[in-house]
Amino acid sequence: MYLILGGKHTMAACYQRQVTSIHVVAYYLTPTNFDKALDGPVAERFYEFICQYSKSSEEAREIRREYIKFRLQDGVFHQKAWCWESRNNPLEFWEFAKGCGSRFLAQFAIRVFSTPANSVPCERAFSAQNHIHTKECNALDPERVNKLTYVYMNYRVLKKGARSPFSMSEEEEVELEDAILNHTGAEVQALLEFENLNGDGDGNEERNQRINLLYQEN
Repeated sequence: MYLILGGKHTMAACYQRQVTSIHVVAYYLTPTNFDKALDGPVAERFYEFICQYSKSSEEAREIRREYIKFRLQDGVFHQKAWCWESRNNPLEFWEFAKGCGSRFLAQFAIRVFSTPANSVPCERAFSAQNHIHTKECNALDPERVNKLTYVYMNYRVLKKGARSPFSMSEEEEVELEDAILNHTGAEVQALLEFENLNGDGDGNEERNQRINLLYQEN
């Protein structure tokens, strides 16, 4: 990993353009890099990222304290701790570290290493958007397109599940209605339009009427 931050060197320019703060944090949270030098502008980016994505300033302080112990292999991160057996698998290491007693840093690291490392989900969303916002439907405003894309992508996730969203119990339908009440009328209308376009509302007239009523109340 190149840690060149200044100057007009080509590698420095590439670094600034391609390596973001999350890459820096992931590098220094990788167990095999626990003893790598961390100072100067790199350290600033590292700790700024922690402050930005911590739930509170107190949590950020605790993460920094635990990180120091991680680098020193002290406390729950002592050399004989069984989490070090998974040092070549960062996500597994931090899951074990959480079990060993790391309250804040482990959870933070798990979030970092659970972040998708490619743009495939984003590209799929853009592909879906292209199918929705076609030449024939070019009058759709951007906000409506975003809502329809959101519904489409999440509908696919639900459809892949073991249970259909249209075979809910009464309790589950109440939960769905509560969720709908937390959305704007435009979002509910976008959901209805998408169901009608795809024929998923067939045989569910009563449910659609209830959703329409909620939409009118919003």
